[in-house]
Amino acid sequence: MLFPILSASFLASSALAIPVPPPSDSKFNLGIPLHTSYINGSNSADIRPGDITVIMEFTASEIGQGIKKDFHWITYEHDDTAKSDEITPIWNMTCFAIAKKAFEGPAEFTLQDHSPWITAGVNASGVQDGSAGISCPTGSCLSDECKGKELPLIDTFLHYYI
Repeated sequence: MLFPILSASFLASSALAIPVPPPSDSKFNLGIPLHTSYINGSNSADIRPGDITVIMEFTASEIGQGIKKDFHWITYEHDDTAKSDEITPIWNMTCFAIAKKAFEGPAEFTLQDHSPWITAGVNASGVQDGSAGISCPTGSCLSDECKGKELPLIDTFLHYYI
């Protein structure tokens, strides 16, 4: 009777660790707000009006090569800034998304048509450690609305999200 008790005790205390492979790819969910539009940098015919989420996926090969997913983000006059019934663009930002390593869960970013211009969710390890991000290093003013104003600062690598 002692042997079955010892055997059960041994089995209960010797759990097997099953190795889980590290993630090999990365995924971004990029929120594009209303009154803006997204233009795919590798396919200029892929224009998406705002109030959507754009999903970008990076394969292990793309991550290893440091591939950036380029896009343009355009903001438009609306509500109290609109001076006519025509849709007038304000900013045309040249942006990219990059994953410097694979990570669990989607990295979530949301662009905004006003300061702070971009926010980040912290559910993905890539956002927390700065290995995933969105940057818009260049842009141009397309309207009197932004003439003389500083270019929007859109760069998640400049902020820590912990």
